[in-house]
This record gives sequence, C-alpha cells and structure tokens, in this order.
Amino acid sequence: MNTRLSYIDIAKGLLILMVVFLHVGYYPTSEWGGVNRVFELGMNTIGYLFIPFFMAAFFILSGFCSDAGKKRSVEETIKKGIIKLLVPMILLKFDHDQWFCWAMFFALIFDCLIELIKNKFWRIVVLAALPVVATFCNSRGWDYTYLDYAMVFTPFLYIGRHFKQIGSNNKVGVVCAIVYCACILGWFFLFRGPAPRISGNAYFVTVPQLPVFFILSTSGTSALMLVSRWIAKNKVLEYIGRNSLVYFLFHFNVLYIAKPFISKLTELDGNYAVSALLYLLLFAVTLAVCTVVSKLLNHYLPWLVNKQRWVQEHY
Repeated sequence: MNTRLSYIDIAKGLLILMVVFLHVGYYPTSEWGGVNRVFELGMNTIGYLFIPFFMAAFFILSGFCSDAGKKRSVEETIKKGIIKLLVPMILLKFDHDQWFCWAMFFALIFDCLIELIKNKFWRIVVLAALPVVATFCNSRGWDYTYLDYAMVFTPFLYIGRHFKQIGSNNKVGVVCAIVYCACILGWFFLFRGPAPRISGNAYFVTVPQLPVFFILSTSGTSALMLVSRWIAKNKVLEYIGRNSLVYFLFHFNVLYIAKPFISKLTELDGNYAVSALLYLLLFAVTLAVCTVVSKLLNHYLPWLVNKQRWVQEHY
C-alpha cells in the first residue's frame, strides 16, 4: 500500500516560495538594470540564505521519491522526461527555455546510465567525477544545452535516494541545520561574500568550491525536510508542492508581463516602506496568478500537469 508523503509536498512548496521570492527581487534589479535597495535586499540578503541549497534540493527530493529498486531503461527515462519536463516547459514558459528543466532531463538520463554500472565503487567514482568535469566545462564556456548543470546536479539524485534512511530523522535535521548556518556564516566572514551557489546563468561553482557546495546542499535540504515535517500539514504548501512545475515555469511569465509596472518600482528607491510593501504584493500576486493557472490546467488540461505522486512504500 502506498501513502502520500505530505511533508515532501510541503518541502517542494517551500522551495517554490523561495524561487518566486528570489526572482521578484532579481528581475527588477539584476536582469532589467533597475535600482531599488529593498528589492536588492530581498535578493542579496534574504535570498542568499537559501540560494546555496534550494536548486540542488529539487534534485535531492526527486531522488528521495524515486524507486531505487526499479530498473529503468534509458528509452523510458527519455520518454518520461520529454512528457513530464520538456513539453510543459515549451507550453508553459513563453521563451521555451529553462535551464532547470534541461538540467533535470539530462541528469535523469545520466543517473539512469550510471545505475547500469554494477560495481558500486566505480559508480561513485563516476558520480564524483561528473561535477569536476562540469565545472571545467563551465569555466571554458562549454555549456551546451546545460549539460554542465546536469552533470553537477546528477549526484544529488543518488544522494536523494540515500536520504530515505536519514530524511525522517529529526536529530539529523537539527544537526544539518546547524552545519548549514555555520557554513553560511563562516564563508561570509572568511570571504566577505555569499556562499558557493548555482543559480541559472548567473552563478556557477568552481572546483575548489564543490565540497562546500555539496555540504551546503545536503545539509540545507535536510534542514528543509525537518521544517516541512514540523509543519506536517498545510493545504496551501501541499497544493503548491503538488503543482510545483506549473508554479516554477509560469511565474516567469507573470513577472515578464508585469515588467512595465515592475520597472517603475525602481523609481521608489528612497521609499523603503512602500518598496517593501510592493515587493510582498508582487510576490503574492505572482503566486495567486500561478494558482489560477494551475487550477485551470488541472481542470481542463490534466495531461499537461503531470503531477508527480510522491509516495513511500511500506516496508
């Protein structure tokens, strides 16, 4: 018998909130060249608290919810990836390009191929080598169809499958939360800047940063799962988590449609109270529009939603 893991939906819902919150501050300032210190504060200060782990967390949760005992063919993986990732990307995002979808698509294929290696030692060697090769390729500008992103995130699918043993341990979650905060603060005071992170086309890690990036990604995800277990039940977060791909893809469209209005917000740079209120308003409106779109898709185009059933086997 299968049961739905509510805290996984909640974790994914929290991740979507992080993504939207970050992009509300990112596009008016970094992407569109505006200046608003409140928006920059939301992106550079609050956003950087979760940027080091939140994209890797999607891959860890994907691995966590996969069936480790089920053999997958490459053909089946490619077919499901096209249906569940690339088709929604093409139909739900106006510019038809999203690095995360491409990275997840190729990472699932890499993961499937690596699982064919019967020797566990060599499997781990290949998994460890992929991020190193990825950072080398990225530093040389060899980023064909985001293969470098896929290579650096593939090990997190493997890590996610092993989270099943520790993911429900609250003590481990508390320790990981402490480790994450210590790494974030330690890196800031040592290097006077944000911790290593991968975020779209803006940031990528270097080879020396990889160990810290993996520590931050795994400890941050474990802490996130601890928080989601503490929340336990929340219909809003669970709904967002079940429809995370719709929110992830369509919120870009909402921000681009609102660009003329958002661009004017940079003129309010000196009015901190109004800017903060508008930041939260834009955040809420973006989520509300995505919710309406999600409801319509679930009702009229359910084949496009491709909701993942997060379940756990009783064993």
